[in-house]
Amino acid sequence: MKRAHSSKGFTMIEVMVAISILVSMGALLYSSFALMARGQKTTFRLQERHHAARVAMSRMTRELSMAYLSKHVNAEEPRSKSVFLGDRNKIMFNTFSHQRRVAEARESDQAVVEYFLKSGPDDRGKGLYRRVKTTPDDDPEKGGRVELMLKGVRSLEFEYWDRMDEDWDSTWEVTSEDFEVGGAVAALTGGNMLSEDITDEDKTLQLPWRIKIRFELRDEEGDEFEFESQTAIYMREPLDFQYGSGAKGQGGKSSGGGIPKSIPSGRNSSGGGR
Repeated sequence: MKRAHSSKGFTMIEVMVAISILVSMGALLYSSFALMARGQKTTFRLQERHHAARVAMSRMTRELSMAYLSKHVNAEEPRSKSVFLGDRNKIMFNTFSHQRRVAEARESDQAVVEYFLKSGPDDRGKGLYRRVKTTPDDDPEKGGRVELMLKGVRSLEFEYWDRMDEDWDSTWEVTSEDFEVGGAVAALTGGNMLSEDITDEDKTLQLPWRIKIRFELRDEEGDEFEFESQTAIYMREPLDFQYGSGAKGQGGKSSGGGIPKSIPSGRNSSGGGR
């Protein structure tokens, strides 16, 4: 009597089919994980670029919102000069936004800040740079510390709202020298020039009501992003000081006990632009 033949294990064809199925499933899983990793990397890259752009924009709007002009200079050295030089692609201004980081440093909340574009050291494109001068003087266009705020910035644009014309201007320039009257700055230099010496024409010089900021980024992958924001300037009129009613002596001179106080320069808050 013959015994029935019992087959043990798999045939070669069955093994090859099983291996093919496993390889196919592994390839599908690998491609899925690769796509997921690539998408996660892209998401992190976009988040990083957007975060850096938002931080830069937030800093610019904050510092511009606290821009100021002053009709006064120091009577003695060191003299000071306040400016607002707004161009289409760069801007320089005095601001009250400075924060002192070093204890006992001879700094206040005043500073001169400039934003501009220039090519970086690796020549991979332009970057947004910030120059800050923490001790304002009579030469605001020189000195200070320059730092890179944002890489890969292709373009930078500023626009300035003129309320009188109800339109955006591409430039807006005012300096403390614009308030000079008769060869002398309309300020308390020695205490013998008060605000009534300033003409009505000088009182029309002020900062813009709003500033629009726009810049465009390009990252390493070639993706382009555009960011835009606006900020109001809260101290549009130049800072002006005069002595209190009891501080003026005879002949318009100070009696020695007056304390300067900040007052409007004669235009109400609903006035025009420049």
